[in-house]
Amino acid sequence: MNFPLLGKDIYWYGVQAQSLLETGRVHSPDSSPVFYIVAAVFSLNGINEFSLFVFQGLTSLWTFFSLIFVLRISRKEKILIRTISLISIPGILISFLYPKQAWALGFLGISLSYLSPMKIHSVRTWVGWIFLFLSFWFHGFVGVLGSGILIVSQIPQRFRWIPGFCLYSLLLLFPIENERISLSTDYLPLFSAYSLLGLPILLEWMIHIFSETHPSLIVSSLRFFGIALLLPIFPFSEIQFRILISIFYLGTFFRLSTLKNSLLSLLVSLIWIVSFQDKYPSLRYPYEGMYNPAIKISQIPDNGLLIARHGFCEFYHFHHKKDCLSFAPDEIALSELEEGKSIYRLVSGFPGDGFLNTVNRKGKKIFPTSVSLGNYYLVKNSDWETYLLHLESIRSPLLKIAKSVSNPYKERPEFLRKKHRK
Repeated sequence: MNFPLLGKDIYWYGVQAQSLLETGRVHSPDSSPVFYIVAAVFSLNGINEFSLFVFQGLTSLWTFFSLIFVLRISRKEKILIRTISLISIPGILISFLYPKQAWALGFLGISLSYLSPMKIHSVRTWVGWIFLFLSFWFHGFVGVLGSGILIVSQIPQRFRWIPGFCLYSLLLLFPIENERISLSTDYLPLFSAYSLLGLPILLEWMIHIFSETHPSLIVSSLRFFGIALLLPIFPFSEIQFRILISIFYLGTFFRLSTLKNSLLSLLVSLIWIVSFQDKYPSLRYPYEGMYNPAIKISQIPDNGLLIARHGFCEFYHFHHKKDCLSFAPDEIALSELEEGKSIYRLVSGFPGDGFLNTVNRKGKKIFPTSVSLGNYYLVKNSDWETYLLHLESIRSPLLKIAKSVSNPYKERPEFLRKKHRK
């Protein structure tokens, strides 16, 4: 059954869970137990897209449950406020877009509620540490974020500007970039993160920063991180966006203590819902147009490896259990290629079929064998590399399309290679 799923990574959860059920281990090394939850859903309901949707629904229920749990142990007994608190659009978004992160954030919210205030010899504190460990287990970065929130909450507020000032000094004096973090003066990823969902995310940020005049230590610490995220710390807009909505979601655990704040959050939630229709395409890939191309590609006899954009690869692997890579083929991919098999590439973004008829300077057609698949074109990767050299030699403006997110041109980052070698 074809099911319109939300999220850009959801099929990857399916690939990992499929591998667990069939081989006893995940397809790509990852210690998070969230894939076992997906596998359990598959065991009960079958390996299909509806099961992935059920998993996303379970994740949403978890974000609601963890919020109710925190409100309960925080002794916030006002039913109206508690009910309004459940309308957490950032929580729902995280559940569908980044499920592994959502499970970890639920544990982190519970952990922070137990650890505030922190008393070293208290049973409550030890329970908080256990939940913090669970957040690390489900998603390492969320655990790191939680540790940072706890550390900042212990710094007197009048001194918190010191780490912020040091960070900004590093940004200006020693610009650095790597695969996961970027301290530079490039604000484009940051602007893209805030503009991804438009007005609602700006309103969420304003409520997060200005809604309380006497915030608790945890809320004050979350504010610090909200302000710190105005710096271009990460090289990709999606990473910035993930952390933004994580901070906003955690804020709902501790900020909603008055009817006024709850009504403000309800108003912003309504704006989220109204604007969601326009932003829906930016939160998923056009999976509906991938079914027929994926079927045809899977039937090519000498197809040993497909190079395709992120999203299509996971979709293709989930449905057809064929190897696919969202990066340029490296030595690892070449060494694993079966003898007699070829590497194919799925190309998109070019207007019309004109590029398939491109000829080199000798008048020879660059793509002698190619297949048009609706919005996609299937070519041999060796021909594609020849085409790139041709574009570079004539300084063609099409090079921007050829080297874009739609047409992977970078090799796997080193941290992914290390994972693959495990």
